[in-house]
Amino acid sequence: MKTHFKNSIATVLSVCFVAVGTTQLSADVVWDEDIDGSLSTDRFNTTNFGTLAVGSNNMVADTQSGISKFFTFTIAEGEELSAIILDE
Repeated sequence: MKTHFKNSIATVLSVCFVAVGTTQLSADVVWDEDIDGSLSTDRFNTTNFGTLAVGSNNMVADTQSGISKFFTFTIAEGEELSAIILDE
């Protein structure tokens, strides 16, 4: 399952993607703009987080008002996304 998420909030965000399943839980930072660079601003060429691990998967980013950031991620077959949490 591929999911698209558009972020246009004018603040520093920590986004937590929680995938649940039957395997051991983990907590990963899948993207940190201070380390990995800016997320894509091109909706046709998104930043790809790949397949998320079971557990918390965090993305840390910021944006200016009016600038959208685009990314995609995959949830492994048999797993499910339980929440997307935006935290200022």
